[in-house]
Amino acid sequence: MTRIKQQKHPSSRGSGKKASKSVGAAKAERKPHRWRPGTVALRQIRQLQKGGELLTAKKPFQRLVREIAGEVRADMRFERTALLALQEAAEQHLTALFENAQRLAVHGKRITVRPEDMQLVRHINGDEQQLTSIDLQSLFKGQASSEPNETTAAAEAAAATAHVYD
Repeated sequence: MTRIKQQKHPSSRGSGKKASKSVGAAKAERKPHRWRPGTVALRQIRQLQKGGELLTAKKPFQRLVREIAGEVRADMRFERTALLALQEAAEQHLTALFENAQRLAVHGKRITVRPEDMQLVRHINGDEQQLTSIDLQSLFKGQASSEPNETTAAAEAAAATAHVYD
């Protein structure tokens, strides 16, 4: 059995010329460039790692510190350098916490960080106990009850520069 090449239907044939599109119509149909998922996020992470500035806004952090300190003592004042030291220590602690949680997620062969990862990191670090108002009062008096580490050292330095007016 021999094969015969089938020809197109005569009505489907055009004049033999391709329809030329205008340049403006070609650009309108073209999709905008999109980066693959995660590429822009990695670029932003590298950019933030190069810079040395604080990541959280100063005023909201200042309000938070004053609100927490107001629960301990109403007439507490802070120097600007003390607030910056507290903010630097808080950001450093949170960054380390998220880095370790990300490592746990990768170890679990996952991409997404789950709450269980954060809880495990806090458990491993021994950060599970919450600071009570008694601990905060002893911290602001310069008598920290826990063993010193980077975070408590920065908090103690900030507390030493805080002025309490009686």
